[in-house]
Amino acid sequence: MANKIIAIIIGLLILTTMPLVLAEENSEIVVDSNITPLDERETKLILLPLGAEIRMTQLEKSITRNVLIGETILETLKTNHTNYDLTESEKTLNTLEMVLEEVKNTNLEGDKNELVQIFVELKKEARTLCAQFKTQTNPLINQNDRDEIMTKIKTIDSEYLMNITNKVREKVREHNALRTRQHLERMGDLDETLIKEIQEGKANLTQTREKLMKKFGGLTDTNKKQIATQTRNETIQNITKNKKIMDQIKPKLEQKIMNKIQTRMCDMNTWVQQKETQIQNRMNRIRDAINNPKIINKNKNMQTQNIGGNNQ
Repeated sequence: MANKIIAIIIGLLILTTMPLVLAEENSEIVVDSNITPLDERETKLILLPLGAEIRMTQLEKSITRNVLIGETILETLKTNHTNYDLTESEKTLNTLEMVLEEVKNTNLEGDKNELVQIFVELKKEARTLCAQFKTQTNPLINQNDRDEIMTKIKTIDSEYLMNITNKVREKVREHNALRTRQHLERMGDLDETLIKEIQEGKANLTQTREKLMKKFGGLTDTNKKQIATQTRNETIQNITKNKKIMDQIKPKLEQKIMNKIQTRMCDMNTWVQQKETQIQNRMNRIRDAINNPKIINKNKNMQTQNIGGNNQ
């Protein structure tokens, strides 16, 4: 009975210390500055090796997709309704792109406590801007516009998000391989084959957990207790540290977000001038993607063939 209880405990600990990648955020949710349980789950990973890279790359993907959707919406409205004034919507979208640029340029080698704060602030700012953009544009979109926009989004999605998706996948595999190595070292059974399978995407999370549990089951009762205690203590320490950081962020979060948005708005003209060519080139690529879907699908198929292995 004692062995079964220990096995259950370590199994739960392994599940909690090898976090899954969360699904892409819903850009249609209007989010305030409150810290949610989802925020707390996401930021726990940042305190672990490679966690900041994973979370920031996921955030980059989410914001990139929202920027592309926003540009598609504005392009459609400009074409179908030449009398619309979209000035404020364009400002909001440009501000969101400024956030995206900051996400890309964040120094991931910095203090992890600061990275947690930076991640939360950038994520909340991005979602605030997404909600603002939706409020500004939704009343302007009729059903024909909506159908056209949805068709265009499906066309451009794969082309512009494939590279980021691959980047996220590789970082997750690297992280899971590292975490697995740590578990194996504690058990005194360093299975390099399993680690390589994780890195190459040949072993998913479920398969990895099953193999770890099987190896754990072959340990002595003393070793099981030692590993369970060590893992539990580290998990509690991580949760406690993360909660402390989040409690420090909460009081000033709303004001910080508003200040950053206002600052970006003030810097808008200079930023647009600097990025004018870059923005125009991207808009041209979007138009090409919409007008030549066969080319995009061909590129997607070629990239998929180059990935290799199973998806995690």
